[in-house]
Amino acid sequence: MPEPIQTPVPAADELAAQVLLLAQSRLTADLRFLSSALEQLKPIPVPALDTLFAGDGHRLYYCPETLLRTFRAQQSVPTRALLHVTLHFLLGHPFQRQEMDHRLWNLACDIATEEVIRELEIPSCALPDDAAQDSWRSRLQDACPHLTAEAIYNFLLERQYPADVLAELTQLFSRDNHALWYAAPRPGSRPAPNGQLLPAGEREQNIPCDLKDPAWFDKIDASGGAVFFASGVFYYFLTEQVRELVQGMADAFPGGVLVFDAANRTAVKMIAKTWLRTAKIKDVGAYFAVSDAKSELSPWDSRLQVSSRGYMLGYNDLKDPSVSGFFRFLARVGDNGMKMQIVKIGFGGKL
Repeated sequence: MPEPIQTPVPAADELAAQVLLLAQSRLTADLRFLSSALEQLKPIPVPALDTLFAGDGHRLYYCPETLLRTFRAQQSVPTRALLHVTLHFLLGHPFQRQEMDHRLWNLACDIATEEVIRELEIPSCALPDDAAQDSWRSRLQDACPHLTAEAIYNFLLERQYPADVLAELTQLFSRDNHALWYAAPRPGSRPAPNGQLLPAGEREQNIPCDLKDPAWFDKIDASGGAVFFASGVFYYFLTEQVRELVQGMADAFPGGVLVFDAANRTAVKMIAKTWLRTAKIKDVGAYFAVSDAKSELSPWDSRLQVSSRGYMLGYNDLKDPSVSGFFRFLARVGDNGMKMQIVKIGFGGKL
């Protein structure tokens, strides 16, 4: 009698990678405009990770065993958690570098992110225990008409809930690990020794430095050209500091390009208001903000070639039926009301 054919069983890591790919595919099908954001997070398995996901804006760390166990218990959990961690970066939550209560900020960000997900009403992300969040959602909405992370943080800070209540809220709203949010040094702070925080990936090099100190220019090999990206950075710089940095980069990297996100004065005040209040800074106008990048930044230096596009609508009109009305509304408010934009500055040759 012939022996039965043995079908190879994929290893756990391979199965986990397939589960993650399925979650990405579901989100891309439901929210097509998120595809580029999802592609930016390179999946890296970390068996020792204590939660399902953790991200640093470039990499998505996940525990294969936890991912498989969670998927077996409830297939929509990995999809929900992946959307949760991606929205954190889209909403700018990890880029608040001020001295604040990290536990309360983590919780506030989780609650705000879960509120956006609930508003989207995506079937692939619905969970049986969503109803358990509702009583707290109602309570928070009464105190904070707009459930932004900043508003929720201030509410939690004022209420001073005991540890058991904070633990309950964390259990209800948390989906990921935020430790990497605080790993990178704040702009202007003392850098950590090279390689201490995160290992460099393939074709990467960590350069711990003060961004405002031009000494780091000498560590960049720009012989083949140079493109610089600064995400969520310049909101915490004075306008004069950004001007000096841009002019210095134009000197050091002729032919190079700098790309960064920016917004108008109203948006910057909202983004940094908790930090400004903690630092007792009243002159918000001194901090870098832009409404019309070309007309405002071009006069800084005749070598600058400045252009910009809307943060949300500049690359996609969001007219696809899969995009909810709620996100279209956010896009209009962000791009039109707050002038959220991606700015590109090309550095011409030396004078």
